[in-house]
Amino acid sequence: MVVAVEPENAACLKKSLEAGDVVSVETGSTIMNGMNCGRVSDIAWPVLRDGVDAAVTVLDFEAHENVKYLQQNRVSAGPCGAATVAALKKLVKEKVLEVGSGSVVVLFSTEGARPYPAPS
Repeated sequence: MVVAVEPENAACLKKSLEAGDVVSVETGSTIMNGMNCGRVSDIAWPVLRDGVDAAVTVLDFEAHENVKYLQQNRVSAGPCGAATVAALKKLVKEKVLEVGSGSVVVLFSTEGARPYPAPS
């Protein structure tokens, strides 16, 4: 299963997958700056449409909490990188994905640690 993650207020891939075509969305402020996109690239769309099984959205608070979690485990990641952990936890909690001792999970962290305003 291939899952993408986006900020909740910039969920252009999720909306596009649901619509079956590229959809533009209005974005807002987010600590996940690198994922604050309002439109999926037309060039990337066919690959994403055919290769991504689901898109999950996360809140700034969830990304921030997982930055702290990763730091406690000596992983240097910023909010975009930690968003993948937040998405995995959400999928497991909502029983969309079952992870056990035989599971293999690969998370891509796209950002190292950096300063950002902590969400309240």
